[in-house]
Amino acid sequence: MKTTSQATGKQVTHSDVLFLYRTKKKKRYFNLLKEQSLSALSCHVQSYHGLPNAPSIVLSEHVLQGIVHKAELELYNAKADVWQSIKVLSRPILVAQIRLLYSRLFDYLQANKPKLVAIWNGHKWQDNVFHAVNQHFAIPVCYFENGVLPKSTTMDFNGINALNSVPRQAHFYDSQLSQDLESKFKIKGRKYKKTKKPKISFKRPPKYLLVPFQKDRDSQILDNSAWIKSMDQLFSVLVEALVLSQRDDLHIVFREHPSAKTKYSSLYKLAAKHPRLCFDQQSELSEIISHAEAVITINSTVGLESLLLGTKVITLGEAFYNIDSMVLRASSTSELSQQINALTDFSTNQHLLTAFVQFLQNDYVIPGDWKKPKALHFQTIQQRMLTYLATLPQSQHLATLEDTQPLTPDLLTKKIA
Repeated sequence: MKTTSQATGKQVTHSDVLFLYRTKKKKRYFNLLKEQSLSALSCHVQSYHGLPNAPSIVLSEHVLQGIVHKAELELYNAKADVWQSIKVLSRPILVAQIRLLYSRLFDYLQANKPKLVAIWNGHKWQDNVFHAVNQHFAIPVCYFENGVLPKSTTMDFNGINALNSVPRQAHFYDSQLSQDLESKFKIKGRKYKKTKKPKISFKRPPKYLLVPFQKDRDSQILDNSAWIKSMDQLFSVLVEALVLSQRDDLHIVFREHPSAKTKYSSLYKLAAKHPRLCFDQQSELSEIISHAEAVITINSTVGLESLLLGTKVITLGEAFYNIDSMVLRASSTSELSQQINALTDFSTNQHLLTAFVQFLQNDYVIPGDWKKPKALHFQTIQQRMLTYLATLPQSQHLATLEDTQPLTPDLLTKKIA
């Protein structure tokens, strides 16, 4: 539907959903959603960096510097020896790109007036520009991300990871269990790409804590980890906490993130000199999780996988599965040492865990990997999206489930390569 703005005199297109993307893979996926889930709606799939030219719009210096700071943290290439030169060379270009994107996004949203904007992740620097623009429009946002369970996809109108809409109160799950309280959730671990890390022979200690690394520049660390800001710091904290705990029977096994580009040569050398520290990049992840006394993670989904495999978990950051009696939490080195000592008497509330996972499977995640979406995947998104849009103001003209076109089979099993 097109109208003319009284303020600007420009023609305004009122769309239902605007999909903003950064990469070609997300473009293909969003186009599939447009065609297969939301064909009865007015949807646009638009690249952040393909927006039409627009007149310059002033972005406050305070907001600009906040976006630049987060962008530099995100784009830092984890090689300290070239950091300063990259910072000096890239900052003017980065500032110019942010100003340009801000103006174009502002003009585009003003001209299209979408009822909902869908983005992937929501924490990248382009997304931060969008959030700054959206302060003026207050358009509801739908966030997509990899699923919190294997072979699933996240679609949340609150956010992702620690900002998602999964309830954190243990009592919420009291009524969530089906009658079959003994039902088990057999969820296979994720398959990770093989890395080209140095092969080091590994002999598993009799008792150990597993510490999986995360990516230093991931939003999970930048936005959801208040006191651990790097894997070097995580390494040091764990060593100190182990000493403070006085658990002489425990070792620590570190595990690098499979897609991290950071080099940890210095940490390998420190671990090699320590009698109770080591790295294990060779063993199957599920195997070393299962044999660990506990998994200590900042907020990785490995924490949830560990719970599903029957291993105790201590978290150091904000995580959507931080629920009392399901995990232990620590926000300082001394508290972590105390929680390590508390592991002997702690046991995961299995009743709560079963209800929690049942909620994730039945009510939260979108079934199916977004890279290989099938009919149920599209149908679930269709239903949830239309239900949400129907709650927004002036939504009476929106399509209902009965109005939508039937899903065509030709694209249902197409892999997003």
